[in-house]
Amino acid sequence: MTAEIFLLEGSLELRKKLFPQAENFTKNISAAVFFDYGNVWAADNDFRLDQIALAVGFGVRYNVFIGPVRVDLGFKLYDPGTTGNKWLFSDLENVFKDRFVVHFGIGEAF
Repeated sequence: MTAEIFLLEGSLELRKKLFPQAENFTKNISAAVFFDYGNVWAADNDFRLDQIALAVGFGVRYNVFIGPVRVDLGFKLYDPGTTGNKWLFSDLENVFKDRFVVHFGIGEAF
């Protein structure tokens, strides 16, 4: 018996050096904003557009010899796994409850 899965994922990211003219350690500092989407289904015929998760975020990078050291803050913009209203800004009282994650990394995200 073989398992069949269907994966859809993607990301858009904009990176910008914060101090490109600097001649000290600050020349290695950059910022990024990103948009991610995706999900996994048991089979391709289970795919539905309203089940694609959406997230946005921003972060700071410091470039070292092995690549950037990253700290990002991501927000679930649309969470298809949530019961009730799935959009982030539909419940402003609980925007930060279970809707964001801090991520530390070394190297580019993709």
